Amino acid sequence: MYNLLIPQGTGGGGGGTTSPLTTKGDIWGYSSTNARVPVGSDNQILIADSAQTLGVKWALLTNASMANMANNTIKGNVSGGAAAPSDLTQSQIATFLAGGGFLLNRTTVSDVAYNVLGTDVIVAYTSLSTSRAVNVNPATTATKQILVVKDESGSCSSTNTLVVTPTSGTIDGAASISIKVAYGALRLYSNGTNLFTF
Repeated sequence: MYNLLIPQGTGGGGGGTTSPLTTKGDIWGYSSTNARVPVGSDNQILIADSAQTLGVKWALLTNASMANMANNTIKGNVSGGAAAPSDLTQSQIATFLAGGGFLLNRTTVSDVAYNVLGTDVIVAYTSLSTSRAVNVNPATTATKQILVVKDESGSCSSTNTLVVTPTSGTIDGAASISIKVAYGALRLYSNGTNLFTF
């Protein structure tokens, strides 16, 4: 029968090591020896920093830190000024997205041919007296992913059309596609070379 005696340090460090902690919130750190990482100030977070002796430091979350945020994380500043970014609530996000829906750029066109801009999302014809050309650059459309061409006037028909034509490439393999029915719409996306309907 053998008795094993394990020395006990103070502060629960274990293995005979004396705890360096002295203050609520302190963290046990290490460089070449055990050391105390003093607790930071309110609202600070612990950040890895190789320039620090213990490899970590307490600091406020900055916009630079937010650039490295994980997926599915939304932070922002709803108070303005230099306030630190914080988690956005569901209602704050809803307000940001215009009351729960995405705010889309709607461009109105009145009875003229139109060259779609890179900032356009919805191209809405508010009047139409004859067939009009709507020219779309596939490379530009790719940057915003989705484009909608819509007859809001209700004047489209088989003889009074909106002819959507890519400036290069094709649209569903064709040179152009026409909207031929009243209040008709065409939804498009681009792969950077050609346009496709969906």
